[in-house]
Amino acid sequence: MKFVSKEKIKSLLFPISFRNSYEGKWWHRLALVLIGGTTVLIFILGIVIWTDSYGSPISFYKELQGFSFETNYKELRGKDYSCYYIPKTGYYGGEVYCGANEIYDKEDLFKKYTAQNIAPQYEIVRSEIITKVREGKIKTDNEIWSSILSNNSEGAQIRAKFKNIPMYFFHDVYLIPLATLGWFIFWASIIYRAILYVIFGNKKNS
Repeated sequence: MKFVSKEKIKSLLFPISFRNSYEGKWWHRLALVLIGGTTVLIFILGIVIWTDSYGSPISFYKELQGFSFETNYKELRGKDYSCYYIPKTGYYGGEVYCGANEIYDKEDLFKKYTAQNIAPQYEIVRSEIITKVREGKIKTDNEIWSSILSNNSEGAQIRAKFKNIPMYFFHDVYLIPLATLGWFIFWASIIYRAILYVIFGNKKNS
């Protein structure tokens, strides 16, 4: 199987860089400046558009580490936030937040809170809430979560720790070098080659 040489590939893709017979021509130098300059502009424009669309390539999301009623809370790393409940009114509300971080899995939070092993300072309030739920004294989500999260007893307010986890966004970033390379090859290998052929009428020299 016969392979195409690297020199042949370079000659086909980048003809303006491998034509020594044109080096002294002013129009050849002008073509180099125009094609090279616009290629750099395309690359910069691609970065600007990508940054405007996606922002920084490095972002962070807050990962829940644990709640203050858990016995290992002091050992957990992360920033500490107080938790609260937004009462449900019609179609709105009914969310649990710790700081600005929403706790999406309220069922898991309730299971952890009603588990057997929790920090001692939460035990009295927890027992009262479980008893009221069993007796039917509190039934709705508003009643249950308000009871759990509205407690202001010293040391018994529920808090949570969140840790910043980096995320790397490179959505479609590969399009920037592809567009830049495509632009250069289009003008250098197709348009410029066609112009040389029109002027000189000899493909071997173009």
